[in-house]
Amino acid sequence: MHPRNPYRAPPDFDSLAQSYPELKRCLVISTKNAGGQFVTINFRDEVALRKLTEAIMFRDFGVKLKIPDDRLCPPIPNRMNYVLWIQDVVQHTLGINAQKQGEIIRGVDIGTGATAIYPVLLSSLEKTWEMVGTEIDDASYLCASSNIETNHLQSRIKIVKAEKLNPILQPLNGVIEDSMYHFTMCNPPFYSSSKEIESLAKGKHLPPNAVCTGSTTEMIYPGGEVAFVGKMVDESTTYRRQCRWYTSMLGKLSSVEKIVQRLRSHNIANYAITEFIQGRTRRWAVAWSFFEDRLPDSISRMNVSSSHPLSTYMPPRNTLSQPLQSSTAVDLRNIETALENALKLVQRITLTVTSDDQPPNAQVYILEAAQNTWSRSARRQQRHGGSLDFSNPPSSAITMVCSVKVSQGSPISEVPLQNKSYQADEWSEVLDGLDEDDDMDIDDSSTVEEKKRPDTQHTQKPLSLVFQWLSGEDRAMFESFASHVGRKVGVVVSSTNSSN
Repeated sequence: MHPRNPYRAPPDFDSLAQSYPELKRCLVISTKNAGGQFVTINFRDEVALRKLTEAIMFRDFGVKLKIPDDRLCPPIPNRMNYVLWIQDVVQHTLGINAQKQGEIIRGVDIGTGATAIYPVLLSSLEKTWEMVGTEIDDASYLCASSNIETNHLQSRIKIVKAEKLNPILQPLNGVIEDSMYHFTMCNPPFYSSSKEIESLAKGKHLPPNAVCTGSTTEMIYPGGEVAFVGKMVDESTTYRRQCRWYTSMLGKLSSVEKIVQRLRSHNIANYAITEFIQGRTRRWAVAWSFFEDRLPDSISRMNVSSSHPLSTYMPPRNTLSQPLQSSTAVDLRNIETALENALKLVQRITLTVTSDDQPPNAQVYILEAAQNTWSRSARRQQRHGGSLDFSNPPSSAITMVCSVKVSQGSPISEVPLQNKSYQADEWSEVLDGLDEDDDMDIDDSSTVEEKKRPDTQHTQKPLSLVFQWLSGEDRAMFESFASHVGRKVGVVVSSTNSSN
């Protein structure tokens, strides 16, 4: 579950019903847990599930949501994971492109459904963002439009009727780069046929989490989610820079492998994979871009071992770390001095210094380079009278932007491999996802290894140099720079340790 997800713990159902009286008739007293009696709802009751979603949206977001009886009921904790990850992707991209800060963020939700839940959630969290939601099903289109109008969101959310013969990414037609979309998102139909649904249901060992209320359009697409998202990948090669980040949810681990293969077949190397964990269920999301923006590993990569089925499908690292032999916090300023001196020796780079808001509150050095001036061959060329093109290049000629800082502990955020068990067991069912695409609890026999975390209570966290690739196409240039600066700082630190 995303660390900012507010629905990690079960709600106070009694209090929630006070805010949304229609939920009151769905409340029941449960004695399932050893903690005694408590108020909850029947999670096998489709009416109760709809009222729960309506209540959460009304209390927490001020949204009056209509959910048809015969359409998917979106579980808010599940949907929030994807929304928060989109926030991370967009906010990091804006950080890279400082000149773009203040612009209106525009996104597209493919197959928005009857509730238009993703546009509604995003518009509630981000008051200036604008969304387009596409919907091919007539009834869902009308209901989504009604939900937007009821909540007076027409100025920020537009529902567009999709047509079978049109491209999935139809809203991108005619978009120019100056008015491009920042992201697309999609929760695709998981299944290829009704027979696949029946087969998965029969093979499932656990009882279904909820009754089935999804329509055929929402649940089934010829070829399943791989065909649907694969078509988006193919279409994106035409639209390219008309959208900054293309993204989609995926329900099968095997689908992630196939979509990455599809991306690689188009030579798309700038992509991201993340995992959402809710109770017993895992979902994945992929993102890809034709721009030079590079996401940190904490956003773009799962923290998996080499034996994990997806290990070979992970994108290359954009975050590089060099541990330093010195491990005492008192050495931080000395290390920063060594780092700054090493950076000053690099010719023809533009250097900006900011402060990190994470411990140990070190300085962050952001640099721009138009060419490699630090490699041995470049320095050798200068020593022998050769010349590099040191004319002041325009900003468009900048080929690499990266940052470097001194970090304490691991620079890469680890994804929790096991969630806490909450007092109300039923809440884990909500976290599993109480709609039909999640109901089958698709497994693909994927395994996740539980990592033993070291006891750091009495352990000094080591310091390391962390290099973050922010923008560029030449990975070798970034890795060469990190190696050069890391080696220079490492020599100084080793020398200091020896003298002490």
